[in-house]
Amino acid sequence: MDEFRTQFPDPESISEVALIDHNILDNDQNDIASKVTRVIDHHMDSGAYADQIVEKQCRLVGSACSLLALMLKED
Repeated sequence: MDEFRTQFPDPESISEVALIDHNILDNDQNDIASKVTRVIDHHMDSGAYADQIVEKQCRLVGSACSLLALMLKED
């Protein structure tokens, strides 16, 4: 996140955010919450951002990397 904030200090310069290996932002990241459009996670689904998500994979599997590998295989 530190590198991300260095590269994109202004939330208005961000068009969309994909959350991988978690499905809700920390409180200090809420300024980009409206930009979350994709979630890929292996934890329990928080249900956050439901009205703005265009793609979501929240499945209780071994890892988020496993989900990404399955998605790539399907594509």
